[in-house]
Amino acid sequence: MNLSLLAVGTASRWVREGFEEYHRRLPHAFKPVVREVRQAKAAERLGGRIREAETQRLLDASPQGAAIVLLDPEGELVTTEAWAGRLASWQASGRAVAFLIGGADGLAPDARAEAEWVWSLSPLTFPHAFVRLIWIEQLYRAWTLLNHHPYHRA
Repeated sequence: MNLSLLAVGTASRWVREGFEEYHRRLPHAFKPVVREVRQAKAAERLGGRIREAETQRLLDASPQGAAIVLLDPEGELVTTEAWAGRLASWQASGRAVAFLIGGADGLAPDARAEAEWVWSLSPLTFPHAFVRLIWIEQLYRAWTLLNHHPYHRA
């Protein structure tokens, strides 16, 4: 399965360590490729184009033809079982999937037109780097659910 996690900026050491713990647990076929794009430059900040510039970099870094999934607090809330079902569907289709995490200012509204799905991990607001850790834990949880592993005990 071709999964990509694209994020603005870099994560702190403790987020990277937590991410690596779950990444290590996943089988090779489910290990996502992580791509970081740079944060907005000063000129983009002054011009008020932070979200647009960062979102465009994320979209440009996405694999060609991949299903685009935006991680956004205003997206769809789903159960773990529904998330696992989506993951299984993408796996069966063989299609690449790219998950986009915006920077501190979020994603540009225009990105919704490019997205196959807009997913909310929670209605709570999280630091954007921390979303990486939540996302990979949920990826691992969905994989364990699909493979009848005891990690998910709902």
